[in-house]
This record gives sequence, structure tokens and C-alpha cells, in this order.
Amino acid sequence: PDVTVLNGYGPTESTTFAVVGPIAENDLSGDTDATIIGKPIPFTKTLILDQNGQRAPVGVWGELMIGGSRLAREYWQRPDLTRERFIPDPDQPGQRLYRTGDLARWTRDGRIEFGGRHDNQIKLRGFRIELDEIEQQLQSAPGIKNAVALFDATAPDGGAIIGCIQTTQDQDIDIPALMTWLGTHLPGYMIPAKWHIVDTIPITANGKVDRKALLETVRTQSSALALDGGTDTPPATPAEELVADIFTEVFANPIRNRHASFTQLGGHSLMAIRIVNRIADRTGKRISMAGFFADPTVAGLARHIENATIDIAATGNGQIPRAPAMEYYPASHAQKRLYLLSKMDGNSGAYGMLYVFRCTGDLRADILQSALTRLVDRHETLRTGFAEQDGTITQKIHATTPPAVAFDDLSGHGDPAREALRLTRLEAATPVILDQPPLIRGRVIKVAANECLMILMTHHIVGDGWSSRILINELGALYDAVVHERNAALPQLPITYKDFAHWQSKQNWADAADYWRQQLANAPEQINLPTDRPVPEKQSFRGAHVHLALPDDVLSGLHRLCQPEQNNPVIGWSVAVFRRALSPDAPNRYGHRHGRCRARTHGNRRPDRLLRQCPADPHAA
Repeated sequence: PDVTVLNGYGPTESTTFAVVGPIAENDLSGDTDATIIGKPIPFTKTLILDQNGQRAPVGVWGELMIGGSRLAREYWQRPDLTRERFIPDPDQPGQRLYRTGDLARWTRDGRIEFGGRHDNQIKLRGFRIELDEIEQQLQSAPGIKNAVALFDATAPDGGAIIGCIQTTQDQDIDIPALMTWLGTHLPGYMIPAKWHIVDTIPITANGKVDRKALLETVRTQSSALALDGGTDTPPATPAEELVADIFTEVFANPIRNRHASFTQLGGHSLMAIRIVNRIADRTGKRISMAGFFADPTVAGLARHIENATIDIAATGNGQIPRAPAMEYYPASHAQKRLYLLSKMDGNSGAYGMLYVFRCTGDLRADILQSALTRLVDRHETLRTGFAEQDGTITQKIHATTPPAVAFDDLSGHGDPAREALRLTRLEAATPVILDQPPLIRGRVIKVAANECLMILMTHHIVGDGWSSRILINELGALYDAVVHERNAALPQLPITYKDFAHWQSKQNWADAADYWRQQLANAPEQINLPTDRPVPEKQSFRGAHVHLALPDDVLSGLHRLCQPEQNNPVIGWSVAVFRRALSPDAPNRYGHRHGRCRARTHGNRRPDRLLRQCPADPHAA
């Protein structure tokens, strides 16, 4: 009872312990995998910085940084790794901090809580995911001896989570059953899309899992999920063969099982749209999204093809035709909306899209400008100007002109990080003028001898989060082509956005407009939600994050309750709760008018389900 147990934390790069503290009995209580590691020892500096490089508040996770005289000088003959891990101290010019790669947060009593490796945190299709959390749940699954969760950034559609498992002796694992079990403990977006049963898990010289070696190994193997049951139930009809081929293309994995499920394979809404479009291209029949998710298996989709009543061939070729040559083209519905919003906000910059990339090496502003010029020439939306002609919002395609690219050398500045942040905020606050193309500009900020920031600024009228990956990937290919003085190997564009806008303007939207006018009749101009301060006449667009931690048992219960939703079930549950708050018989209802509500979701969109979950009659929910 009189023994004091101390926890000593300190990576090799800080020579010895950096954080030390006694382990109290109450630190070990509770259902948590985090560990209190103590307080920094004398002559040691510790910072916890968030993803934006700012100090994390108490209780908010960030990356732990260590400073002080004990830091190692460098990695032996590894200047690249030295630059990556030892960074300038933003508070003390000339001093350095070591990036530990560990997640940590401050407790209210001034101690540090360790939360695992920051390196194992990924962002996939808008969701921030801890691979350690997936591993912990897998290791507790029945029949599992050991498990590692990997992230393959080179997989299609932004990457894929891979589950590598070792089974207990003579234990056969049913992968779909394991995924179902895992779905009761984790949200759908954290379920691995690919699975591999491995005999051994490679270990580094430091006794840690060699994730790089394991990833290289499994990349050459077929996924255990794709093979599970596939040889017993191959496609049975030509329609099933077609769907299996399309699944194979979209998932970049051989799919030969007629019962293979889109959701169990790790599919998401963008992949669903791609599959539906490819089915339409090859069969002339289009499946509705509601029909797609009703039975998203190879056999189920094949039945939809056989029973589909919408024949694209009978109503036209299903392709958007090229628009005739015109000086002014009609704007699309989305372009009109964003143009009006920008004008109403006085070009405040609220609808700007800012991209910031941290780059190592020699990023040249002149080459970036040449690459952006090629990008503007390739995509007409980047050289489109918007104006009003006789009360109608129109768009005009302009000749290609080089976008502005500024260059700032802060390598000799006393506080380059703070000055770079100021310049970035200035760039974000400077609006893109919609009648003055090109609608994109760049900035290169050199913060150190071999490190810089690349900033791109465009407008939401040009694209959105879904198209951002295309823009960035093509810019990278064009930059490389300029460097090597050659043409980039990019595919030809069959149509441009003006073609779609012109096609859209020729469609008859009268029935749709009448429907929504009826639905929105007598709707309030605004919903009077409770606020803690008066609502300003002009929106500032200044936002903040609010964190609400749910107990583990409550969160697990929500996942079980919403398990049939698969794709981010908690969003659907949240919309239902919000809907309940607006219902007429709620204890504290806000803004209910005629059974209507407004809800907007982002990320994994499932509009068919949201519409069903938010009916006009709240008692039907």
C-alpha cells in the first residue's frame, strides 16, 4: 500500500524521460484505453498542437510535441527524416520541437493523457478514423488471435481500410459474420473494405508492427472477403455476370460471388452512383438509388436490370449533347443559386474554397502558374465569367489567361509559421470575383529552406468537395508535365459544364417546381431556434467546433439501433432526433410549421432514406 508506481514517458529522440507522473488508482478506473502519463519534467517543454498547428484546449486531442535541451541533434544520415520530425518552435525562434507522433490531451489538473499513435489516425471520405480503435475491437472478436488495421492510400476512391487478422488455432473465420459483429461496435465507415487472413505479422527492430511491410505483402494478395463463398456461388445469369464485372472494376478486386454485397465490400455513395451509371451505359436501363440499396448484391442488382422499366435507349441515348456555340450560355440551377448567394453576401468570401498543402522540396511559383494555366485551359469552368443579361444569370467562357500566383519567402522571418498563417487567412478572406476569370489563384509561401505551403483559392461555383480530388490530381500531373517539358497524359473531356447547363435549361421543370411550391406553401421565412445571443442582421460565417462526448454504452447502443443503415447510421439517427424536436407535440418545439422541417447532410449522402425519415407527418417517423 505504500508503494508509488511512476509512469515514465519519453521517446529516444528526447534522450530520457520527458513526462513523468505517479499512477493513481482512480487513473486506472473507467472504461478507457487512454493513459495518464504525468507532467513534463524540469527543463522540458511540451506542447499539444491540433491539426492546424494551434495549441489544443484542455480535453481536446492533438499531437504531443517535446522541446528542450535534451532533444537529439538529428537522425544519423537522414536529413529528410530530421526535417520532418524536428520542427521550429513557434514560440522560441531558433529552438526546435520534436513531433512525437503520439496523440495526447491536457487534463483539467494539468497532466497529460496519452491516446495512442497520431500516425494511425486517417481521414477517409470526410471521416477521421483511428485505426487503433478498429484493431482493439477486432482483437476482442470471437476467434481472433491478433489483428492489424491498415490504410491503403493508393486504393480507389481515396483509399481503403484493410483488416489483417490472425485466427486462433484451427479456427475458420466467416468474414461477413465478422463484419456484422464489428458493425455492432463501430460505425459503418470504420468497417474494413478488404480483409486478409495472415500467418504472421511483421515486427520492426523496436518491437512494433511493421505496417509498411505488412501493407506491401497484402497488396499482392486477393482479399479474403472477395473469395469468401465465391467459388460456390458464381454468377448464374448474363445480368449477374455484368454486375460482377462492374463490381470488379469499381472495387478494383475480383468479385465472382453472386451474393457479394456492396455494403459489405465497403461501398459508399459515390461508388454506388458509379455502378448505377455503368449499368445504365451498358444496358440502357437505369436503376433508382432506392432500388439499388434495397438489395445491393450482385444477384439483387441483376434482378433490377431484368425488371427495370426505364429504358434509356427508348428515351434517347442518355448522353448530354454538346451545346451550340454561343457568346453567353445559360447558368445551371446550382450556378444561379451560388451567384445570387455571393451577390447577397457582398462577395464576402464565404463561398470560397481554400486548399492548403504542406510541401517539401523546391516548389516553384512559376511552374505552378504554368500548370494552373494548363488546368484553366482544360476546364472551362475555371475561365468562366458570370453576369446578368436582361435579368437572367448567364455565363461566358473566356480565353485562357494565366492565374495569379503570389510568392512569399518567409525563410528568414522571425516567426514564419505565424506569418504564414496570417497570409493564409488573408487569402481565405479575399473573395474570388465571379465576373473576372480565371476563377482560381495560387500562392506559394516558403517557410524554411526545404519547406513551403501551396495555397489554392477558388469558388464553390466552380466545384465542390467531390470534384476537388480531380482538380488536385490533375494539377499534380500538369505540374510534373511542365517540369519535364511534355504534355500530361490526361483523358479527353467528352463534355464540359456549359454543355450540362445548356441541357438543363432545355428540360421541363414545371412539375418539379409546382411540387416544391406546394410543399413549401406557408413555410416560415426562418426557423426560430434558440440562441445564446441576438442573431445579427448580416451573417458573419464565423464558426466553431463544439464537442460532446457520449458514454461508450450509449454510443454502442446507437450503433446497434442504427445498424441497418450501414453508411454512417448516427447521421440518420441525429436527423430523426432533430425532427422530433421540431414536431408539434415535443415538450420544447422550435419553428414547427405545418409538419415541415429543413435538414441538410454532407458526406455519405442517402437522400432516399433521409426523405423517408423526415415525413410531413411527424407521427409517421
